[in-house]
Amino acid sequence: MFANLQLDSGCFNILCSTKTSPPNITGVSVSPLEKLEFINRNKQHRLLETPNGGGTKKFNGVRKQSLDNQPEPSNQLLEKTPDRERREKTRESCKFVNKGSNFGGSNGKFPVENMQTKCSTKWASYGGCIPAILGALDSVKDLDEALKPWAEKLSNKERSIILKEQSSWERALEIFEWFKEKQCYELNVIHYNIMFRILGKAHKWGFVEKLWNEMTFRGIEPINSTYGTLMDVCSKGGLKPQALCWLGKMNKQGIKPDEKMEEVQCLPDTRTYNILISLHAKQDDIKMAAGYFAKMKEARLEPDLVSYRTLLYAYSIRHMVSEAEDLIQEMDERQLEIDEYTQSALTRMYIESGMLEKSWLWFMRFHNAGKMSSEGYSANIDAFGERRHVLEAEKVFFCCQERKKLTVLVFNVMIKAYGMGKSHDKACWLFDSMQSHGVVPDKCSYNSLIQNLASADLPHVAKGILKRMQEAGFVSDCIPYCAVISSFIKLGELEMAEGLYNEMIQYKVEPDIVVYGVLINAFADLGSVKEATSYLNAMKSAGLPGNAVIYNSLIKLYTKVGYLKEAQEVYQLLQLSGFNPDVYSSNCMIDLYSERSMVSQAEAIFENLKEKGDANEFTYAMMLCMYKRNGRFEEASHIARQMRELGLLTDLLSYNNVLGLYAMDGRFREAVRTFKEMISACIQPDDSTFKSLGSVLVKCGVPKRAVNRLQVTRKKDPQSGLQAWMSTLSSVVGTDEENDDTDGHDYA
Repeated sequence: MFANLQLDSGCFNILCSTKTSPPNITGVSVSPLEKLEFINRNKQHRLLETPNGGGTKKFNGVRKQSLDNQPEPSNQLLEKTPDRERREKTRESCKFVNKGSNFGGSNGKFPVENMQTKCSTKWASYGGCIPAILGALDSVKDLDEALKPWAEKLSNKERSIILKEQSSWERALEIFEWFKEKQCYELNVIHYNIMFRILGKAHKWGFVEKLWNEMTFRGIEPINSTYGTLMDVCSKGGLKPQALCWLGKMNKQGIKPDEKMEEVQCLPDTRTYNILISLHAKQDDIKMAAGYFAKMKEARLEPDLVSYRTLLYAYSIRHMVSEAEDLIQEMDERQLEIDEYTQSALTRMYIESGMLEKSWLWFMRFHNAGKMSSEGYSANIDAFGERRHVLEAEKVFFCCQERKKLTVLVFNVMIKAYGMGKSHDKACWLFDSMQSHGVVPDKCSYNSLIQNLASADLPHVAKGILKRMQEAGFVSDCIPYCAVISSFIKLGELEMAEGLYNEMIQYKVEPDIVVYGVLINAFADLGSVKEATSYLNAMKSAGLPGNAVIYNSLIKLYTKVGYLKEAQEVYQLLQLSGFNPDVYSSNCMIDLYSERSMVSQAEAIFENLKEKGDANEFTYAMMLCMYKRNGRFEEASHIARQMRELGLLTDLLSYNNVLGLYAMDGRFREAVRTFKEMISACIQPDDSTFKSLGSVLVKCGVPKRAVNRLQVTRKKDPQSGLQAWMSTLSSVVGTDEENDDTDGHDYA
């Protein structure tokens, strides 16, 4: 997986170095994106100097670090500046302010037609009250007085225009603060974006920092354009490292840069393109990543090693073979080396693409050049092992041994590879040989071997490794015990499983909910209420809450022994606990209800399963049996039709239930057709099948002696016996649908 870019998020507090640090390839391998260090924090360089030795000023009710070397303007008085003098001169030429307090009349509106062209050309294009508002703001110093006619009536759009049209950053900030003071005005991210643009163009970085902190404090989330604005003003203000900081912060927030964002035009350097390439590659947008790589070349910027490695890694993990090979050729021509992390990804790419020979040649290229660490060998062993190419994994292991770089990680991935390839004897042999190579097995070594042996139904061997693990002091949880216990249970060796559980308790290893669940389910399968209950009580004593698996196991147990009340209680508990009962548990409840002819209760669960789309063939079959048992043949026949329509007539039990229904209800031709359909579907009939068919023949007048002879023939020779049954049924009952009675019944 791609890691996040390691970029400094404190874009104002710390100046980000423009130098790129070389990746440190020691220890565990990391991806090229994790190695990218575009930002080198340097305390000697700061984006903004702290006035008066780093004092703090109170800003909007929150104390913030002031980093601006300019004094903050007062909200009450504006200092005399060239911009202020210009506005005062302009005020004299604009004839739209009446000396009265209502500014031009009792209606409080300004006559736009009196404005001079110098003031009104752009403002008038806005229409509405905007020209008058802008004129008032340009003429009247006091904001309460200037905006009085429109107080509490300005829309978000009008406030945006007002801020945007200020030619002085001081006046814009004063208006912005005035908006904040008015409780009726809500400032959104667009208003902050406008202020970032105004203050950034004026190089007032301290105020920009304050507004950014204020945005965070107010819970206003920055958007794509926020970062674009900050990057643009920083870049144009000569602060390219800080622009890159904003790009990194945007990446960390998970905001995807737009192809048209200004940073591409205002920051045309290799580092910027590297960030954009890696950012899009990480977000699985390879097309955009490759596009920026191409744009870098178009801008006559030579892609560096980071650019190539990032894009090559992205291609390899997505199995884009042709694109990866083209890039490799370019790198070879420029004599740029591929790092071992990308190399192992390429090996995996070829393996996943079914190009085993190429994957091996690619590995040998690095091995022969002596460019691999033990981590590199481990990654290649794992790549081959996961696809069960054990022979190739072994070859890599021996190459690593040849270079004398064997580590515990190399052994662990090779043990895993043997396990994946079902070579369990070799896995045990390799584990036992570790000490002779001067490598001590770690917890992962033991766990890997135990899991492999347990999953291969070799719990007796796994138990021996577990004992050694216990003696080595590596057993800190019940996970290895759980694996071996589960393996014993799978083989039906419950006594061994219980013995291992008791050993675990003796060693003071706490069982978890999984261990209890495995044991409870095992005894539920056997219908052993006493043993299952004892583990349930132990679980409760340990303070562990039940889960869906355990509740479902208990319902299965109580159904098996016919404990209706207990099953109902657990089923209700399952529902109240927020767990949805699975289909098996619901079917168990239907089974319990149907045996006791509790029709309405069974129907309620059946309808619920149908609504959720969970009712299966067994569900329908049990409902059919219940209706048949209670003589409700119409409902039973309806269920049989639904089963056929839904394609749920596939199992021997289902066929037998339908056959039994038709035989009991006098639908003899339907019974025979169902039998023939069953044979055509290669469903092998059993004694229950022929019992229902024998009932059909007897009801049609065939002597019981003749039916018994058919049974004897079938027992002696199943094939000829089946043919005899077919012939007899066809001759006695017939299957011509056109001759069926309208009610579907055939009476002897």
